[in-house]
Amino acid sequence: YPAEYTLTHCPISWDHLRYPVKHLKSAAGFDTDIHSHLILIRNTLIAHDDFNQIEPRILMPGIMVRGTNTHIPIHVVIGNKRISHPSDLNSAEKFKDHVNAALDGTKKKLFDDLGALRQSAVDHPDKAKEALKYSKNYGSQTIAVGGTRVNPPDFSNDPWLTPPEPDFSEVHNGFRYAAITVKRDFYGPERIVFPDGSSIEITP
Repeated sequence: YPAEYTLTHCPISWDHLRYPVKHLKSAAGFDTDIHSHLILIRNTLIAHDDFNQIEPRILMPGIMVRGTNTHIPIHVVIGNKRISHPSDLNSAEKFKDHVNAALDGTKKKLFDDLGALRQSAVDHPDKAKEALKYSKNYGSQTIAVGGTRVNPPDFSNDPWLTPPEPDFSEVHNGFRYAAITVKRDFYGPERIVFPDGSSIEITP
């Protein structure tokens, strides 16, 4: 038959970026609860790309019968990309170095914020007490005039530092979690002045 190939645009709108679930429900083994759960995790815990960085492409080559304006697709071809691995070892090493630098920068920022939080508690003790969500007495040590070596207990294992985990039992048995604690010590040298004018010197 008299025909010729032409490449046309894709007549599909990208206004609705979410693929309809209704097309998947009939698939063997499809679980609506698990699907919704994975979408929730993807949207809230994992940074995702969607169509912002890599645009999917669709081609519909077809035939055009001479004497008509009707294009008849005889192929539908879709193409997309996914990240597989860095192009070369040098790039991978750069990524590693960057991550290590980012971790160092994050730790510094966190330590700075912990220091600012501590300073705020010293400057505004009444407001600090109002904001307390948890309080525990770890005992006391007497500091004699002239100085005393203080041996604080290890606070890193306090149960308060282990928040409850979300419950996914209606979908599956949940995830494994790794506990994370970060502690910054303030051993001085530092001089703290109290509102009444008295002060305390903290030395290493």
